[in-house]
Amino acid sequence: MKDTYLQTLRPLIHQACPELLELSFGAHVEVLGGKLRRITDVLADGWIMVDRYKVQRFSPDEYTLLGHPIRLSHVLRVLKVRRNHTETYAYGIDNSGHFLQCRPDSEWEWVFVDHAAIYWSLSSDRLEDQSEETLKWLCETLSN
Repeated sequence: MKDTYLQTLRPLIHQACPELLELSFGAHVEVLGGKLRRITDVLADGWIMVDRYKVQRFSPDEYTLLGHPIRLSHVLRVLKVRRNHTETYAYGIDNSGHFLQCRPDSEWEWVFVDHAAIYWSLSSDRLEDQSEETLKWLCETLSN
């Protein structure tokens, strides 16, 4: 189920944060043979170099760009202000990773979202490493 949530979330976040799909340092690629690598340098005409210690070069037809990792900052940009049916909410996060929401017309009173299982794991700031409950909530919130 987690993969389904990730497949739903990635296009929504990539649409709001197109820089995640730029061919640049740090982006992830899948090279021939299905190995995942991180770009260390972009050369002329789409050629790339990967890995730090065993440098390899690949032409554009030898890799598939997967993009940069999706981090909390990207998720917050997409969540910035969302409408839920008839109400508008702003979203934020507290220092322990729990998501907060408020209605701008409520004098900016912040409250925790649905329940305690919905939080961003600050020890691993990648979308793929978040709990299934958090991913489900993000899908529901961003799909409205």
